[in-house]
Amino acid sequence: MRNKLFIASLITLLVAAGIFLLCRKNPVTSTGAGEVVFMDSFRVFEEFAMKQEYDKLLEKEVSAERSRLDSLANSLQLMISGKTATEVQINAGKTAYFRYKENYEKAFGALSEKYTSQVYERLNDYIKDFGKQKHYRLILGASGQGNVMYVDKGADITAELITFINQKYLDN
Repeated sequence: MRNKLFIASLITLLVAAGIFLLCRKNPVTSTGAGEVVFMDSFRVFEEFAMKQEYDKLLEKEVSAERSRLDSLANSLQLMISGKTATEVQINAGKTAYFRYKENYEKAFGALSEKYTSQVYERLNDYIKDFGKQKHYRLILGASGQGNVMYVDKGADITAELITFINQKYLDN
């Protein structure tokens, strides 16, 4: 019984020592080696040049479809308010409008999801490169949703990371 208690205590002590060694800062170096740092995930994503380019592409690709959808809506409104169309024509117009709108929303959603996935894939690779280059032990992402409640401003690498990822993206 004492032997099991001794082993359990020893294991607990070793785990605690390991966690301490993993998380402590290395004060000897100025390269960031061993540091635990954080980034503002939302800001990094929003200020990533690739994401901003894809936003423009997405807007360009859907603007023509949005114009067609608006035209269908205007035509339908004219049919309804003009009192010259039959109930059958109005219902056919409504059906066409709602089908087109549904297809538009699906296409927009799929394209947006595709772009977002591509941006995150590239962004994650760049963040890994940045962490390795700076010899960081851990980079935490703060999203403002409560997963990181307090961080010393000295551990905030957001601005430096944004500069790094955008330069790396532009170099490729």
